Amino acid sequence: MRFSLKNYEPQFRRCLFLIILYSIPAWLTLKSSAVVDPDVWLHLRAGQWIVQHHWVPYNDWFSNSGMGKPWAAFSWLSEVVIYGLFSRLGLIGLLVYVYGLMLAIAAALHSLVRKFESRLAYSVALTALALLALAPSYTPRPWLFTILFFIIELNVLVSVRRSGNYRALLLLPALFALWANFHIQFVYGLFVLGIATLEDPINRLLRHRATIGDEETRPVPVRTMALITGACLVATMVNPYHARIYAVVFDIATSIGVYELLSELQPMQFRSIPDWLVLFLTLAAAFAFGRRRAINPFWGLLLLTGAFVSFRSGRDAWFVVIVAVVIIGREIAVSALREWMAEIGKRGKVKVSNIAKLKTILQIVGLSCMLFRWSLPIFPGIALPVFEIGFALTIVAAVLTLTSAISYMRAAWPDLRGSA
Repeated sequence: MRFSLKNYEPQFRRCLFLIILYSIPAWLTLKSSAVVDPDVWLHLRAGQWIVQHHWVPYNDWFSNSGMGKPWAAFSWLSEVVIYGLFSRLGLIGLLVYVYGLMLAIAAALHSLVRKFESRLAYSVALTALALLALAPSYTPRPWLFTILFFIIELNVLVSVRRSGNYRALLLLPALFALWANFHIQFVYGLFVLGIATLEDPINRLLRHRATIGDEETRPVPVRTMALITGACLVATMVNPYHARIYAVVFDIATSIGVYELLSELQPMQFRSIPDWLVLFLTLAAAFAFGRRRAINPFWGLLLLTGAFVSFRSGRDAWFVVIVAVVIIGREIAVSALREWMAEIGKRGKVKVSNIAKLKTILQIVGLSCMLFRWSLPIFPGIALPVFEIGFALTIVAAVLTLTSAISYMRAAWPDLRGSA
């Protein structure tokens, strides 16, 4: 048998793609300003205090203005990990922390994208764009655990919706028990579960059915999701602060002024490439919505929520980035269906409707207004609430998405059924 490199070309190409993808976290970690992040010292000091006292603080012992006041180290387990690495490896430990978590995020996100787009080149490209858009997040902060756990949660939900193996949902309470100890943004994960719980009633209200080629749109029964959501809610109280962690959540959510004081909570300034990548992925996902007559309300509501929280606070840009790359991957698969319908002379059944074009326009205009964020003075004492207008337009676009959710795949159903 003659040896030929040509026979191994697919394997070489596959390895090359994966090497490039998993080199991105290392490259961006070394390029980032992780070690000079000003807040890392607070996390290090809190982690040191917890290790020394073998418990978590209930009062603030780390600042002049808040000395002795009630305070909760709601990311205590992350701070212990950060301090442990720093105490053993010095500043290099902070880079190890960032690189290790970003490598795990890359693997989890690539796995999620591959569930929708199996072609390696496309899945690697989408994942790479997402990792580049997340460049500002490459800092030794607890939010890296939130990004990782958020992707894992979506992986579990998508796998369950496709396989119908509801036992896999039992992984979620354990995930949330960990998440609540690593970072307080576990509430985003609970929000995702809430949408998944309401998805089946929304589908029944819209008379929307899952179709062949769109198995991930099949919702989990309401009773099952409600039980799992309740179990996850209880699991989040398995932390040193127990139910009082929700008092911290409420305090942060109602502290509106903090968004003006902390730089990380302010909106993106669009002075760097990652910010523009976030915008590109968001608009691409919105365009993907406009190309489809039928869209799953689960992903639609996630995109709407992601756009709101991400453009309101640059720290949370990861939310819309993750949802956007999944939606784009879904659209690539649907485009393949359109091509197949065109081959059999039935493309007219799945052409883009005027409603779909209108909702795309509303999404683009709405997101652009939300990016501007501030009110626009037009007369003395009168200002145009640009952000609120953009949010209203985005809601209208979401409503149009839901109302048009019946026709697209249903139009192709007879032909798909006949070819089975």
